[in-house]
Amino acid sequence: QLVARGVAALASGDIKAARSQLAAALSRRPGHADVHWLLGWAELQAGERGAARGHLEAAVASRPASVEAARYLA
Repeated sequence: QLVARGVAALASGDIKAARSQLAAALSRRPGHADVHWLLGWAELQAGERGAARGHLEAAVASRPASVEAARYLA
């Protein structure tokens, strides 16, 4: 539910809520590649490039075939 709420918040442009929901989801599932990717995207939208990079790197480390995450690291 936290991930779904985070995705819905991203879709509606509520970046603050998205970051909050996705961070909570990540605390429950720290190695989840998709949550890292989504939180990385939310951080990029918030202008937090350093935080975004950390999450995108974690997404690629967990799932090397994560094309979406790798694209934003380039």
